[in-house]
Amino acid sequence: MESIVFQAEDRQISGSIFIPDDLPPSAESSGKRPGLLFVHGFRSDQRGYQVRAEIAARELRTVCLTFDLSGHGTHGSAADLQSLTPRNHVADVAAAYDALVRNPLVDGSRIGVCAASYGAYLATLLTRHRMVSRLLLRAPAMREDGEYDAPLGAAPNWHINSSSMLTESLKAFDGEILILESALDEVIPHSAIQAYLDACPRARHAIIPEATHKLTKPEQEERFLREILTFFSGL
Repeated sequence: MESIVFQAEDRQISGSIFIPDDLPPSAESSGKRPGLLFVHGFRSDQRGYQVRAEIAARELRTVCLTFDLSGHGTHGSAADLQSLTPRNHVADVAAAYDALVRNPLVDGSRIGVCAASYGAYLATLLTRHRMVSRLLLRAPAMREDGEYDAPLGAAPNWHINSSSMLTESLKAFDGEILILESALDEVIPHSAIQAYLDACPRARHAIIPEATHKLTKPEQEERFLREILTFFSGL
């Protein structure tokens, strides 16, 4: 793992790069590898994805990047988080995407994104601005368009009704997409999952049995990791 720092607007973002052990420091175009970006949820941080990124880098021989959204992680604060907007966080995700693509080992035409909850909402909007080949969304959240430039506050509500930006992004996305639902999710109702599926009928849909919004059991973590490795195989 290599720690990196990059800029998103006027904010400094902390990230981590995971590279397969057998790759050289640089590669010719023919030897470049796919890139996989992980996006965490609201009031979470990159630590939850670092183990998954390390395994994905090793098993898939993919260059992976995790990062902390502004206001999150060891350098974030509750005060900062309450003043940030979804637009700010989409800029964070785009900056992380660009940092991944700048890596000399990465083939910029083969980028996957794995995201959860609020991060899944952000990742979907990222596809409006950057090319994504495959998109894995676990327990994806929703926000209304009118809140895109509104401060998130300490505990935002996740809306059930779909926004036009979100649905337009899903309808326009032409890559592969997998939507993972937690069977006992107490935060994201099935109606929100259904709204995603209605906007993108060709999306694959899978359910993690007995899982709540936060995966709390080893077998649920194992299922999520298995879905990641299967879905992004051959990226």
